Amino acid sequence: LAGRAARHGDPGSHEHWMAQDAAQAVGMSALAVAAAWPIARDGRIGGHLLDAARRLAQWQEDRRRTSLRRQLLQQDLEWERRLAFAGRSA
Repeated sequence: LAGRAARHGDPGSHEHWMAQDAAQAVGMSALAVAAAWPIARDGRIGGHLLDAARRLAQWQEDRRRTSLRRQLLQQDLEWERRLAFAGRSA
């Protein structure tokens, strides 16, 4: 939703939220990630490491889901082949 939070001429703002299991998915415990993130003077966590971890988690999840879709397609094609061999259609 970045870029959609502005109202009445104000520039607006946005936040990134990362689920705890997303940090674990990239091979880091939530505690290790929190300890590695730079903390600004106002207490907010931010920086390039957080953004990189978020992008990495998203990329890994996209790859995992792509692999699952590819496997499902292969299974569908195999079932079509088996049904055609048996004289039935899908």
